[in-house]
Amino acid sequence: MSFEQYDAASESDCDLDRDMVLMRCKEAIERLHDEVAQERETSASLSERVRPMETELSQIRLDYEQERSKRRDLQVWDLMIMFLE
Repeated sequence: MSFEQYDAASESDCDLDRDMVLMRCKEAIERLHDEVAQERETSASLSERVRPMETELSQIRLDYEQERSKRRDLQVWDLMIMFLE
């Protein structure tokens, strides 16, 4: 095999290696793109499920604070009644 033939074969091997690397990179990018799209879908789905729960939690907290305030008011009234007796 002459130097020119060896050089051409070597260059051809480099081209094949480069093409394989590029193909792997492309596959990895496509896979990652699909994973990101799937994660976005999952995130959107979870957000839709969480929103009503957050609303319910806010209402429960509001109800709790109202009941707490009523309890404090009753305690104050009890103290006032005890003081007036």
